[in-house]
Amino acid sequence: PTLMAARHNLGSALHTLKRFREAIEVLQPLTTDSPTCFECLLSLGHTLSEVKDHEGAIDMYKRALDLRQNDPDALLNYYHAKQQVIDWSDREALFSRLEAVTEGQLAQRHMTTVGPYYSLLSPFDQEQMMGIAESHASRAMDKIEWMVP
Repeated sequence: PTLMAARHNLGSALHTLKRFREAIEVLQPLTTDSPTCFECLLSLGHTLSEVKDHEGAIDMYKRALDLRQNDPDALLNYYHAKQQVIDWSDREALFSRLEAVTEGQLAQRHMTTVGPYYSLLSPFDQEQMMGIAESHASRAMDKIEWMVP
């Protein structure tokens, strides 16, 4: 892998090990050295969120969304981070984007980025909540169906 990919992998591994401060030390320079590295921005956003630096996470998710406007993971995490700091400045527009991405995932029969519990905390309608729950239940069943007689 490239040096950037290796550094990103190291940061992600440190995050997985819950060594968040070390992960930030590795990931933060990547976002300066490679400001168009979507994965680097997203990973740093996730890590900053873990240490409750919600403003920093919001900035990283926003930058990631500038690169990939409708990425489901970046969109959901940006929406969630803004909830954490009670920033409702563009909540309706942001939720509409999240809803559209979720509807697209449901239409393609993909497991949704939004989880069933989270859908209860957001303004999804009952049909959407059911579709989200079914997408996750279907994925769970795929993983355990070999155990079912």
